[in-house]
Amino acid sequence: QSGGAAAGEDGGLSMMGLEEMWEQGYDGDGMVIAVLDSGMRVTHDAFADYGLAQSQALSRADVEAFSRKGGTKGAYLSARIPFAYDYFGRDTDVSTIDDHGSHVAALAAGYVPEAQGAFRGAAPAAQILSMKIFPNGSGGGTDDTIILRALEDAWNLGADVVNLSLGTGGGFSQDDVLGGLYSRAFAQMRASGVIICCAAGNSGTASTAKKWGEPLPTAAYGDYGSVCSPGSYIGSYSIAAAGLAEGQPEAADYSSWGTTPDLRLVPALTAFGGPATSAGSKGSSAYISETGTSMASGSAAGAFAVALQAARQRGVTDRTAAADLAAAMLMGSARLLEEDGTPVSPRKQGAGLVDLAAAASQDLVVMTPLAELGDSREGRFTIPLVLRNLSKSAMTVSLETAVLTDDYELHDGVYYRSLAPLDITGEVTVSGGGRVSVPAGGERTVTLALPVGQQLRAR
Repeated sequence: QSGGAAAGEDGGLSMMGLEEMWEQGYDGDGMVIAVLDSGMRVTHDAFADYGLAQSQALSRADVEAFSRKGGTKGAYLSARIPFAYDYFGRDTDVSTIDDHGSHVAALAAGYVPEAQGAFRGAAPAAQILSMKIFPNGSGGGTDDTIILRALEDAWNLGADVVNLSLGTGGGFSQDDVLGGLYSRAFAQMRASGVIICCAAGNSGTASTAKKWGEPLPTAAYGDYGSVCSPGSYIGSYSIAAAGLAEGQPEAADYSSWGTTPDLRLVPALTAFGGPATSAGSKGSSAYISETGTSMASGSAAGAFAVALQAARQRGVTDRTAAADLAAAMLMGSARLLEEDGTPVSPRKQGAGLVDLAAAASQDLVVMTPLAELGDSREGRFTIPLVLRNLSKSAMTVSLETAVLTDDYELHDGVYYRSLAPLDITGEVTVSGGGRVSVPAGGERTVTLALPVGQQLRAR
């Protein structure tokens, strides 16, 4: 498909509250997004410089200084793409016939004005670091050392957000590559304020590919998560996918479930996974429609860039503090996707669907939006909630809780997890909630207690 008229009409960005943010002037200006992917068509209309950015973070002089100090000698292409390098081919040509990288990068930060066809990614004023880590063509793999080198450069170039729409299914929490370099790199980058978005994967659950019996995990098998690494690594944000059904968002069937083997709650968030129309690599005005968590991760990367912009405009200038606040704003305000009126399991949707408009407008932020309960032989769980008041007035709020677990089905005498939510709120008692006061500009920690009786646990 040529021309951008159809681009953006799929409703995904509107579903995530981005159009309202653009109207308020939040467009990712001043942010840098590193896209580690298959390369991109840098001459595409969606990556042209239309002067949208007013506060560019990376200049030609910055990139040249980076190279002089021993950094990779990438090419400064424009204010929109201040750095481009092919880490697989070891040159500055990031062009490719594969559409994936162009598609993902445009969903994150593409822009075409209405007069030229109208297209907008999530953060249209952000700068893009084009980091090609795959060989030419489609379907080829890459090497871990290549990815790690690109990550190091992204960090040293000052990327605010890194997108990795790639992965290996059934990921672990820690990696064994080169002595755990991924885990250490992710942890160090996150500690310095870099947001790393990763595709959750398109594998459903571990039982989806079963060749015999029911395509469901048995009730006795709880480790049915299939989220990809590196999205399963500590320090990253794994992004699940949602689509539209009759105009309403719903969790995508193909999107990979968590948790990790050590019971960390992934994915972190859900974003629009398509069908999404975005840039292709076959022409400078080519657009294609794709579906998957790769698309969701690209859109989420742009959403994080906009959230970072909003956090910094609230006066949070420290990079790490801004990243912490932006992540909490996005996850704490996420829209819960439901199935028959009951929230879908957080093992599938994480904190919920990105709602940037809600994120930017909130004055009370839950700084611990995802709390892992872990395991307890006695069935006693605690949930710490840190509430931060961003306003200049004290707030009193009421905490409401819902308790969910997996529902079950009986087939031929065997119980299976139906992968549908079961509301057990009426069968348990959560203490520690109620009305909570939070001082102006301050924080309050509330600890909820959840005891689950033996009869309920034995189901």
